Amino acid sequence: MKRLGSMSKALAWIVAACLIFIAVFCIGGIKLNSRYRAVEKAFTAAVSTPDSAGDIFAVNYSNALTAAQSFAACAEQLLPESSYARQQLASCVKAAEDAASKPAEGYKAMSELYTAADLSYHTIQTEDNSTAAGLKAAWDEFNSKYSVIKFNYSSAYNSYVAGMESVSSGFPSNVIKKLWGIGNNEN
Repeated sequence: MKRLGSMSKALAWIVAACLIFIAVFCIGGIKLNSRYRAVEKAFTAAVSTPDSAGDIFAVNYSNALTAAQSFAACAEQLLPESSYARQQLASCVKAAEDAASKPAEGYKAMSELYTAADLSYHTIQTEDNSTAAGLKAAWDEFNSKYSVIKFNYSSAYNSYVAGMESVSSGFPSNVIKKLWGIGNNEN
């Protein structure tokens, strides 16, 4: 009979541990996901607000992506196929195309694309020919379009990233975030 009582205590401890696990990781996951969605909703609202020209993020992003694609087409003609700058530029253009429908991912991808385009532009030893002139014009266009995105949306993006970090910093939030796959692609 005494042994049965100790087994009941052990079972009670196991049940209590399971309930604590459920409370922390399942209910906590639901709460964390809700807080994540609130931060994401605030960022989406910010990028849906028209800028001074009346355009929203999606329009500015599309304009910048088109300019980047033109720049990349010119740069491909002047960079060796095996060059790191050319490969990085192609990879970043693809990432920006893939992220076009997701504002937070798009902002990050466009920033990385700008860095790759800048590297490509400064890697190319420009010659005085029509391709080089086209490259400069494409670079200036992309630089201009990217500047609009940077000027209008960097504050909203930085607030978004800070919000995501505050929502999911510390234990057990950082573990719950990984278990639930919450906000895996924001910063």
